[in-house]
Amino acid sequence: MLLVGASLALVFVKSVVVVILAQGVLVAGGVGVSMVFTRLLHDSLPSGVSALSSSAFVHFALLFGVMSQHVGVFHAGWMVVGVALLAGTLLVTVDVDRDFI
Repeated sequence: MLLVGASLALVFVKSVVVVILAQGVLVAGGVGVSMVFTRLLHDSLPSGVSALSSSAFVHFALLFGVMSQHVGVFHAGWMVVGVALLAGTLLVTVDVDRDFI
């Protein structure tokens, strides 16, 4: 929920201090979620899938850059909100299904 709140702050709040704090929360949370999913990935899938996840990040970053140039960074920020919601949902699903955390 903290990641979703921070991503929503990037979309709605125009204060520099709040945006910087929200970015810090997203980076820290992103690293934590990445560690959990990386462990799951390496435990259950062949190594070729790991390269696919890195490729997905690069494509997301490029798409975010293009969208922010054409429609503005605040509209492109909805992509971050969507990813935060998806990651949170997947993390809860994995936790409930596998008793992982």
